[in-house]
Amino acid sequence: MSIIVAIEGQGPQMSPDTLHNRQTYYSSRLVSDQAQYYSTKMELYHNLEKTIAIWVKLSPKATERNTIIRDLRYRHSLADPDTLIPSPLNKAEIIEINIGPYDEEEKNELLGILDILFSKDTDLKEKDNNLKGKYHIALRSSILRETGKMGALAEEFELYGNECEENGFDKGRQSEFQESLDYYIQQVYEIVINESVTPESIVEQMRLPPKYRIPVLDAVKAKISVHY
Repeated sequence: MSIIVAIEGQGPQMSPDTLHNRQTYYSSRLVSDQAQYYSTKMELYHNLEKTIAIWVKLSPKATERNTIIRDLRYRHSLADPDTLIPSPLNKAEIIEINIGPYDEEEKNELLGILDILFSKDTDLKEKDNNLKGKYHIALRSSILRETGKMGALAEEFELYGNECEENGFDKGRQSEFQESLDYYIQQVYEIVINESVTPESIVEQMRLPPKYRIPVLDAVKAKISVHY
């Protein structure tokens, strides 16, 4: 069984109710967006995968610091009111990881490690030293760099949201579509050139959303004709 996992970083800007609504919306999209990979609803129903949305809360309430909260569905039957069983409808699980401040002792080792990795106030060298000194963990530099990229990605999403507000939602969506299209074109083109396969086979293997398939194929074929 495959599981779709999404990781989000959340600062202090949202009220609890707004954040919970955002979590519900994102989790619902992780489920519903799977429809774009199938041609019929019945095919989707046969292949629908479980999703887990992990929210790393960087500024939680003091009472929630250094905790992990798991939100999932259970089934309750009136025929057996004292029993709860995991629900077969649980396709959208949500996990909150609440980071604590650095001047407090971490009660949970995993949270302490995450706290160091996702700190915005320390550079890679300091993170490396903190992990080695406190937890005797030596991470490859590539992993440390990836945590920095995740922070940068969160900032990019915030900038994109600002762009949508300033220039209109439609312009923001057009920009997002074009960036994704350019990325898919380059990926397919490189595979075709390096592995001597057809663009159609790669597009099929990558399971591109339908709206990208024809534009990607046309662009890749045009680039190949110029290449040769």
